[in-house]
Amino acid sequence: MDTKALITKLHDVFCDKNKEGKKYVQVWLEEENFDGLYKSGKYALCLKAQHDIDSCLDETEDILNLLSEKAKDELEFIWRVIIFDMEDNIHCETEELLVLDEKNNCQS
Repeated sequence: MDTKALITKLHDVFCDKNKEGKKYVQVWLEEENFDGLYKSGKYALCLKAQHDIDSCLDETEDILNLLSEKAKDELEFIWRVIIFDMEDNIHCETEELLVLDEKNNCQS
């Protein structure tokens, strides 16, 4: 997927989310740099929240659930999520989004 298509899809998803009640005033992507590897194709999804965040875990899960429902193909390009407050300070940050490990190895 090219970057423009990714941006367009995420734009649509978060515009629709904000129509339900303004939640994010800005959403952007930052390309991840893995030990000097540029053009990795993986991004940090950055969001500036206009609302109070009670739980970083719940907020991150809400974002991931939204993407899983509305932008499943695009989710594979999101390496981590960073949520900023209105003063541009990082409020929540995931180091990585673990998809699989030995503890939850595809058990139904």
